[in-house]
Amino acid sequence: MNSANAFFINSNVWILPSLVQAPLFSPNSISAINFAGLGHIIGQQTILMMSQFLPRDEGRTVSSALEEKLRCLGQLQNVQGADGRRWTRNVTIEDLADVIGLQAAYSSFPREGRHLDNDNSRSEEKLFFMASCFKFCEAKSERNVAGPGTPKARCNVPLMNMAAFAHEFHCGTSSSMNPVKKCAIL
Repeated sequence: MNSANAFFINSNVWILPSLVQAPLFSPNSISAINFAGLGHIIGQQTILMMSQFLPRDEGRTVSSALEEKLRCLGQLQNVQGADGRRWTRNVTIEDLADVIGLQAAYSSFPREGRHLDNDNSRSEEKLFFMASCFKFCEAKSERNVAGPGTPKARCNVPLMNMAAFAHEFHCGTSSSMNPVKKCAIL
C-alpha cells in the first residue's frame, strides 16, 4: 500500500476497487482478515478525514493532547526494531491514524470463536494481527519517507501499542513488541 489506494475528499472516504479483494477483503473469508485488512484502512482513512476538522492553534487543549499522542508514538518508533535499527523521523497524523484505525478494527471485528488449526494455537485474534500487516508487504526497502513511516513501522508500531497483541503472541514485558510504556490513544 505505497500509493494512495484509499483517500478522502471533503467528508467522503473513497476506496479503490483494487482494495476490495484478497488479501484485504473477501466475502468468503473470516471476519478477522476482512477487519484487519479493509476495516483497518477504512478506520485509518476516517481518522484522517476527521483530523481536518481539528482546531488549529485555537484550542491548545486539543492541540496539546494531539501533540502528546504523536510524541508518544515517536518514542515507540524510536525504540522499535528487532534488527537494532532506530527510526528517526517525525511522527505524523497518518501514523496516529494507523494506530487508531487498527484499534477500532480490532475492537469491532465479530469473533466467530473459531480456531484455525488442530492444536488451537491459531486464534482469530492472532490471524487478525498477522493479516493487519499484509497491506504493508513489499520488497525490502530502506527508503526514507516524508509521509507515513516505513512499511515495517506501519505494521509494528500499532501492534506494539496493543496489549491484546502482546497477550496473543506471548511477548515478554519490555520486549521490542511489548514496551512497558504504551500510548493512550483512544
